[in-house]
Order: sequence, then structure tokens, then C-alpha cells
Amino acid sequence: MKKMLALILALILLPVLCACGAAEEAEEILPDPVIGSWQLSGLELEGEDASAYASLFEIRLEFRADGTGTVTSGEDSFSVTWKDNAFFDGTDTIRYTVEGDSLRFDAEGLTFVFTRS
Repeated sequence: MKKMLALILALILLPVLCACGAAEEAEEILPDPVIGSWQLSGLELEGEDASAYASLFEIRLEFRADGTGTVTSGEDSFSVTWKDNAFFDGTDTIRYTVEGDSLRFDAEGLTFVFTRS
């Protein structure tokens, strides 16, 4: 009788224990939304659209999952590191925001707008 009771309890508890494990596995760590390539698509000067001038600059950003990245402007390129919604170019720390496929940051009175490419 004790063996039968133990077997019944084991069968009742088995699904409960399996469900707990599945919940932990279901939690996946999503990659940071900044990871990827970005192309300059717009500019704003003091809140006014200045996107017509964006075509004068060929600026691309690439952020890699290891916390490194590259900024390319025309033929020039330099390395950056990034963490916690900011990237560091060796001199300045630039804070950015990512919303969907848009990345924005302010520098020298301009707001740079990038689109995921």
C-alpha cells in the first residue's frame, strides 16, 4: 500500500516539476536592440528637420554583440565600445536611444537619426 501511495504521489508531482523547469527554459535573453548595422537617414537641428543635409554624410554604425563597434564616415573608420545605451569613441561618451528600427543621438547641437540597414 505504501508503494502504491508513493507511486500515485510521484505521478501527481511529476507534471508540476516538469512545468517549473519549462518556465525557466522559456525565459530567453533577448539581444540588445542596438546590435546590427545602422545608416544615417536624418538630421535635426534644434528640433527642425535638416534631413536634406544627411545625404552629404555617409555615416554608418555597426554594433556587435561583444560590446564593440565601428563608425564609418566616407573612407574614415574608427572603433567604439558600447554598453548601457551609450558608445565610447576613446574621447567622448555618446548616449543613444533605440526605438524599433530607429537609433538617435545628440552631438554638437545636432540630432543624428539612423535607420537599421
